[in-house]
Amino acid sequence: MMLPFIADEHVDQASNNGLATRAGAADLSISFAQSVSYADLLRFDDRTMKAFASGAIVVIGPTAQGLGDFIVTPNGRYPGVFANLRLMDQLLEHKFIRRVPPWLDITLIVLLPLLIGFVVTQMPASGGVALAVGIAAAYAIVSVALYGYTLYWMNLIHVSGSIILAALFVALYRTITEGADKRIITEMFGRHVSPAIVESMLDHDDPLKALDLSGRTEKVTIFYSDIRGFTAMSEKMTSAQVYANLNTYFEAMCAIVFAHGGYVDKFIGDCLMAVFSAPVPRTGTIDACEAAETALQQQERIREMMAEWSKDGRQTFEVGMGLNTGEVMMGNLGSSERLNYTVIGDNVNTAARLYNEAKGGQIIISESTYEEVKDRFIVNELPPVTVKGKTLPLRNFEIVGRLRPGEPNPSVTFS
Repeated sequence: MMLPFIADEHVDQASNNGLATRAGAADLSISFAQSVSYADLLRFDDRTMKAFASGAIVVIGPTAQGLGDFIVTPNGRYPGVFANLRLMDQLLEHKFIRRVPPWLDITLIVLLPLLIGFVVTQMPASGGVALAVGIAAAYAIVSVALYGYTLYWMNLIHVSGSIILAALFVALYRTITEGADKRIITEMFGRHVSPAIVESMLDHDDPLKALDLSGRTEKVTIFYSDIRGFTAMSEKMTSAQVYANLNTYFEAMCAIVFAHGGYVDKFIGDCLMAVFSAPVPRTGTIDACEAAETALQQQERIREMMAEWSKDGRQTFEVGMGLNTGEVMMGNLGSSERLNYTVIGDNVNTAARLYNEAKGGQIIISESTYEEVKDRFIVNELPPVTVKGKTLPLRNFEIVGRLRPGEPNPSVTFS
C-alpha cells in the first residue's frame, strides 16, 4: 500500500460553481526527492549531470497539467511520476503500514466491552450508553493518531463497535429487568401505600436493591383500628350492605393513611392494620407523629361519615384504635408460592392488644409512642393494663387532641 502525499503538496483551485477542487502539486516538487525540469536538465554539463545522478535513482516523467499523466490520491491529483517516486522512497526507507499484533486487537475487542458493560451496570442506562459512545470516539481518535504518526494500524471498527454494542446490550438488559422489578414493586405496594411512595421507590436505579425484601429490623409505629359492635351491626344488614359499607369506610381510612406516609399492611375483617412507615422508615419521631395524626383525622372523618349515614338511615358505628412504636422485623413473609410484605414481632402484638382495649372513638397509645408524640399531642394517661403475653402491666395513654405551638401542655400523666 502506497503512502499518501502530505497535505501541503497540493493546491486548491476554485471552480465556476464555487466549489474548491484539488489540482495537484503546488510547485512540482516533493519533500522526499530532488526534482529538476527537463529544460534545466538539458543545460547540465557532464560534471553537473554526474553529480546530480551519482548514486541516485533517476525517474523521468511528465508533470504538466495538460499531458494528463496524473493520479488521484487522498490529498488530490499528482503527477504519475511522483507516485513512482513515493513508492520507491517507501521501499527504500521501509516505511510500511503495519498492523498491531493480533493479540492486542483481540484483547481490546474482549476486554474493553467487558469493562464498559460492567461500568454501565453501575450507572443509569442512558449515562452508560453516552459514556460508551464517548470512549469509542476517544479510541477512534487514538487509533487514527497512532496510524498517522507511526503507521501502525489498530482495529477500529470492531473494537469501537463492540464497545457500543456491549453498552447497548447491558442498557437493554437493565431496562427489561428493571421494568420487571418495577412491576413487582407496583404489584406489591401499589395498593398499600400512596402513589408518591411507589414513585419514590421506582425512581431508584435498582428498585429491588432499594428494598431489603428478605427481612430487616426497623423501628416503626404500628396502627390498628377496629369497628366496635360490628358483628351485631352486621346481623341487621344484608351481605351486600355490609360489603358496600366496609368498602366506603376503608376507602376513606386508607386515603388518610396514605396522606401521612403509612403502609396498609392488611385488612382483618373490619380491622385495619397499618405501619408507619413501610417499606421506607423515616428518622426521628416522624412516623409516630404521623400515625397519631392519622388516628385523629380518621376519628374526625368517621364522625362525619356516621352523621351522613345516620341521615340516610344506615347503620352507624364507632372505631377503637391502638398504636405502638418499636422495632419489628420487616420483609416478605410466606411460602415460596405466595409472599406478603408485612411486619412481625412483639411490638406488633402489643399494638394489637392495645386496640382491643380501646373503646369506640378512643385512641390508645403505648408508652413508647407517648414518648415520641408527647410534645405534639394532648394525652391522658389511663390505668395500666395487663395484656396477654406480658408479665407486667403496660402504661397506656389516650390521645385527646392536638397541641398547638406555644400552648401549655394540659396532658394528664401519673408521673
